[in-house]
Amino acid sequence: MTTGATTLPMDRLTANVEDVSEEEPAEILNVIDELTDDDLIKEWYAMGLCEIQTPGGHSVKAYDMERTICDLLRKRKYTDVAVFNYAVREYMKRGDKRIAVLSRYAVSLHIEKKVHEVLGVLF
Repeated sequence: MTTGATTLPMDRLTANVEDVSEEEPAEILNVIDELTDDDLIKEWYAMGLCEIQTPGGHSVKAYDMERTICDLLRKRKYTDVAVFNYAVREYMKRGDKRIAVLSRYAVSLHIEKKVHEVLGVLF
């Protein structure tokens, strides 16, 4: 396991893999091809990184839901409106959402204003 990574139970899978997306993981993960210099900032890499078990029993690295929501906000203009709205709505419905963690990530990623504009009413 990489430094900074944590192990999460299956019900805390990253949002782009489970729960808050109607899309198939393989389709969403194609975004990796569109990485920019902002995406490669070292301090940001480990933020929200966790290790999960796939249904096939393999251990893989993924980002937690809060980091995924932040990434969707950072790249909102590249995200389908329906996918974005669905992810935010489903995240806010969850009983295990961690608003304090989301806020901390937003500050570190310099998107706190975006988070409050989009999620402020829902906090």
